[in-house]
Amino acid sequence: MTLPENSTGHVVAEFGIDAPISLVNHQPKRQYLLAIVVVVALGVVPLWITRFSPLVDYPMYLARAYVLKEYKRVEFFQTEFKRVLAPMPNLATDMAVPPLLTIFAPEFAGKIFLSATVILFVFGCHILAFAIHGRPSWLAPLCGLFAYHSAFLYGFSNFSFSFALFLSTFGLWILACEKPSPAKRVGLALLAITIYLAHLAGLALDSTRSQNRSPANCARPSTTRKPHLCSVSQS
Repeated sequence: MTLPENSTGHVVAEFGIDAPISLVNHQPKRQYLLAIVVVVALGVVPLWITRFSPLVDYPMYLARAYVLKEYKRVEFFQTEFKRVLAPMPNLATDMAVPPLLTIFAPEFAGKIFLSATVILFVFGCHILAFAIHGRPSWLAPLCGLFAYHSAFLYGFSNFSFSFALFLSTFGLWILACEKPSPAKRVGLALLAITIYLAHLAGLALDSTRSQNRSPANCARPSTTRKPHLCSVSQS
């Protein structure tokens, strides 16, 4: 399947989907915006009303980010852990949280990252629906409620961030097909690299949507350049 030259708003026809009831008309746009804000609040507020988020593996990710931040200062960390400089596809928390730890306590830095993941997921639902239908869809705030999917509840924060970023990138890719440009190609390539570094599963989804769906003259993400970043593995 290939997208037409002016793909935005016509992807529904390509997929054989017709859902006019779900689309947002001009008049209820304020209600739609309010619905998005409410969904974001429903996802973010629970993260801040408890001191520690009850997500299964999340404390391990947060601890790893703290070790990275304090690695050079704490001799115990240097003895027990080995810092690996490699572009491993599981680094979302490792890249985002250590800089936050220079300003915030670990629990607050983690909450900021989790909140950003929820907001990015809801934005991804919005931008993907907008790209497919050519205007906002009421399905977007409904899908945004799934920001608390099972992987998120299990504390797989790297996967959750990568998946949320994939949704946004997929929507932007469709929008870029309408008026492709070198700047958009570079931007999408950088987003694809970020998806890879965040978690490999997000890139797998990104590759799946690109396979056999290559519109002519359309921006396509590339992952040929992979910067070296830090992670920690126990000796």
